[in-house]
Amino acid sequence: MLRILTAALAIILIGGCGGGESGSNVAAKPSDGVPVSGRVTFDRVPFGSGNDAGLDFALATPAPVRGATLEIVAGAGGSILATGVTSTDGNYILNVQPNTDVFVRVRAEMLRTGTPAWNFTVRDNTRSDALYVLDGSVFNTGAAGVTRNLHAASGWSGGAYSAPRSAAPFSVLDAVYQAFQLVLTASPGQVFPELRMMWTPNNRPVAPAGNASTVAAQRAVGNIGTTFYDAGPPSRIYVLGDATIDTDEFDQHVLAHEWGHYYQDRLSRDDSVGGAHNVNVRLDYRVAFSEGWGSAFSGMAKGDPLYRDSFTMSGALRGFTINVENNATLIPGAFNEGAVQSVLYDLFDPANDGADAVSLGFAPIHAVMTTRMRNTTSLTTIYPFLSALRAGNAAQASAIDALAAGQQMASVTDDFGVNEFNNGGDARNLPIFRSVAAGEIVAVCSVAANGAYNRLGNRKFLRFDLATAGSITVRASNGPAGSDPDLALYSAGQQRGLAEGTAASAETLAVSGLAAGTYVIEVYEFSNLGSAPRGDTCFDLQVSAS
Repeated sequence: MLRILTAALAIILIGGCGGGESGSNVAAKPSDGVPVSGRVTFDRVPFGSGNDAGLDFALATPAPVRGATLEIVAGAGGSILATGVTSTDGNYILNVQPNTDVFVRVRAEMLRTGTPAWNFTVRDNTRSDALYVLDGSVFNTGAAGVTRNLHAASGWSGGAYSAPRSAAPFSVLDAVYQAFQLVLTASPGQVFPELRMMWTPNNRPVAPAGNASTVAAQRAVGNIGTTFYDAGPPSRIYVLGDATIDTDEFDQHVLAHEWGHYYQDRLSRDDSVGGAHNVNVRLDYRVAFSEGWGSAFSGMAKGDPLYRDSFTMSGALRGFTINVENNATLIPGAFNEGAVQSVLYDLFDPANDGADAVSLGFAPIHAVMTTRMRNTTSLTTIYPFLSALRAGNAAQASAIDALAAGQQMASVTDDFGVNEFNNGGDARNLPIFRSVAAGEIVAVCSVAANGAYNRLGNRKFLRFDLATAGSITVRASNGPAGSDPDLALYSAGQQRGLAEGTAASAETLAVSGLAAGTYVIEVYEFSNLGSAPRGDTCFDLQVSAS
């Protein structure tokens, strides 16, 4: 029986559960009592054949619940008599007192303290973040021990859900298992910050709106918009579950993609401004890297470059497929998530094709993501990633350059992409980070030719090197009548100042107490980030230091 623990019980987490690696069994000792053993599984539902096929419940097969907290619970009173962790095969063995009425409970939770450490749970955001558990029926341990298996069924029969969707939380948990196990191959002692996976059948693609408290209230009734990562704290991934429109609990690549955002946010750095995206548009470089990373990571975690997403259309189960390894990207360039994901996945995978002649595996990628990408004075685009990867893998530099060239990206030798030649169809997009000296006046144009606020050209970037500690003043002026320039200043991804006044045609940003170093200035026309963009809007920009 699938249950949702009350909010009070959901926060009872057992530190050090398992006492060893994820997936290890608790050894049974004769003096400990009698053994209760078994296997815990869930229905894994695959996609049907064809790139546009949806989930095929007729092909569902039992899959092991791996690394989950398992408890033997007293049939009367509900006290926990023994605790362990399911193995990589879903097996468990725990010793309890003989001749005792008990039941087996598996929690939608992977928990470990020490080194490595993790705390991953699946919860119901419409029930105060209550934790999902699967309970077996009560039985007596007898004098010699008992074998009791648990299975979480999909709940699907006759072309629809007709029973509790018990498999869903454990399918979500298993996607997390695959993702963090990949990271452990590169960093065996990794300590992962807490992550809560928020799933319920009530999670629907209705976008919340309003201030922060209103949005939180909407999410608490299931209006989440889409499956997405929320930095928190604590970090959360909200997962769609509305069976009439779109569910993602069995969409392993979708879940791993969002876990990739968690990884980038908590173990690396993500400067993305978010927003709608797809492989057929030119994006802000930060967004292109973030989304390309998420999709490439999903292929790495799954060992499968075919990214598949399911949904329901007119009552029929449908889906789509994207090959993240596809070298024939429609819009190549560092501003396209499809191009980025192709480069990233080809750097990882052992199979070489097209321009791909490099197979680095995950360890070098993880090393770059957790060092240079965390600390770059530039923004988190593909440029600091490739620059650091080339430097750390000199023997593969030419092969890395070939992958970049295959997606119409320059050979990358620095974090700011100074060699970039692909302007995305507008010469004003280059250089990506224009160097500006104190007192120099430069023309900067914010455009809206690519649509939404997170597209290429909406925001322009300049690089300023502050020689000694002091202050920076940025002035945008001489804009057309009715324009509204805005300014932001960044240091290694941290926003140090923001000016979003409403004065016509001009804006000033002054920030003091700055250390010597490299700073990135962001400039944009405010309306170009909204639903009624002005379009091409140019300003004179001047930087001074003191």
